[in-house]
Amino acid sequence: MMKRLMVVVVILALLSGGGIWAQEEAVVAECAVRPLGFASFVLGSAAFLVTLPFSIVVGGTGTMAEVLVKRPYRFTFQRDMGDGLVSFPDHDSGQR
Repeated sequence: MMKRLMVVVVILALLSGGGIWAQEEAVVAECAVRPLGFASFVLGSAAFLVTLPFSIVVGGTGTMAEVLVKRPYRFTFQRDMGDGLVSFPDHDSGQR
């Protein structure tokens, strides 16, 4: 399975044209980040359902739904590839 994934990543990088390395890094990052986003969506949905009776009493259902369900859903399913990922400056460039 991992071998097939690497073949797909290399083919996509070769077909992309300019900026191959930057796009390959985005693909690799997405392969790690999307499953984590999905896991946070599933766990957040479960936490929302467990705490729903308490949030109804307190009146924070909208905030809880936004933080635990809507944000992970949008991050996982509605954003474009590479959007929303933090880019760190290169250590070699001297920027901080």
